[in-house]
Amino acid sequence: MSDFNDPTTPEEVDNLLDRLVFTDEPVDLPVVVGQDVDAALKPRSVKMTDDMYRRAGNRAVNLGMSVSAYLRSLIERDLVQVAHEGSPVAQLSRIAAELSRAAAELDHTATELGRTA
Repeated sequence: MSDFNDPTTPEEVDNLLDRLVFTDEPVDLPVVVGQDVDAALKPRSVKMTDDMYRRAGNRAVNLGMSVSAYLRSLIERDLVQVAHEGSPVAQLSRIAAELSRAAAELDHTATELGRTA
């Protein structure tokens, strides 16, 4: 998969190549374990448009999540909602979760606006 900062035009690729410094020095790269590494998780293919994937990726980044984690959270939330649709506790939990997400998004937006001001 592609990162949202990957070059997408010939000019962007040229700019990237101009910034690279090639050496023969060996590099010791650490093993990076991401938030999606879990023995129970299996890769799945989900078809979506490029625009939807880009928008989901932007939303996931704003929430500090990977696209996979974001999509899992949406599915989990929907499955919980269906399982407990009539429960008042579930309704309150959904409202609290929505308020929490809205507050996090407002906080992130305020932080971003503060950086640009």
